[in-house]
Amino acid sequence: MPLCNNFSGNLVVAVALFFAGALYIFNYQNYVNTLRTTQYPVDELEAALYTAAAGNNKTVIITMVNKAYVKERLHCYKMETEDGVDLEGEKVFMSKDFIEMMWRRTRLILDVLRRGYNVFFTDTDVMWLRSPLSRLNVSLDMQISVDRINVGGQLINTGFYHVRSNNKTISLFQKWYDMRLNSTGMKEQDVLKNLLDSGFFNQLGLNVGFLSTTEFSGFCQDSPHMGVVTTVHANCCLHIPAKVFDLTRVLRDWKRYKASHVNSKWSPHLKCWRSWNDTHYIPRL
Repeated sequence: MPLCNNFSGNLVVAVALFFAGALYIFNYQNYVNTLRTTQYPVDELEAALYTAAAGNNKTVIITMVNKAYVKERLHCYKMETEDGVDLEGEKVFMSKDFIEMMWRRTRLILDVLRRGYNVFFTDTDVMWLRSPLSRLNVSLDMQISVDRINVGGQLINTGFYHVRSNNKTISLFQKWYDMRLNSTGMKEQDVLKNLLDSGFFNQLGLNVGFLSTTEFSGFCQDSPHMGVVTTVHANCCLHIPAKVFDLTRVLRDWKRYKASHVNSKWSPHLKCWRSWNDTHYIPRL
């Protein structure tokens, strides 16, 4: 969720969480993508991608509701499902509609990669304190955030990643999406981790980087160094009200650091920690 200078922190968080996510469309001067030679019909998605890639604002906001379209000069694409699943409103973590929404998002990214666009995807519960783009290694096929470091395996998180469009990454996303048919009740993130652990990434010859929580922080594991932290993800949290409350506290902590340049601890993410006990939580529509 990039922070906008013309909005207050609270408003940015509240409005952005209506969105499914945002794509940043890359055009590397030294990288010619041969996949872009394929001609695609100029549908709504292609129009949004092409317009973003050609302009200064290369962000495409993926939306579930029409509210995203009220802001002028935003490149928006409304994500819908073929089977009529209603994606508007909050989808509680691990609910049937939540899982469907995550798989629909995966298919959308696959479609974008097939069209030859390199993609940087960010969930809208990821607060950008600095631009993360300079921290990315654009020579890698894929870079992805993690929930924690210094644990067994890679606890990847699909809320924040960069992927180049090539045959290897398209094969990965196609395999990943196809596995939904045999992964009932699993969210797409867990299926991708299974592919990673099974060695499928290595079979494809993918060069993958895992983004450290020191720079790419989150509620699962805070960065200890405010001087280098780039983003903060409201992960390990059940619902939107808790995310908004604790991200607002993050922004307050960040403003204090910017004023003093004295490293300190982040405020405890109490609302998110306690959200898992909200067994009777009803999403806001």
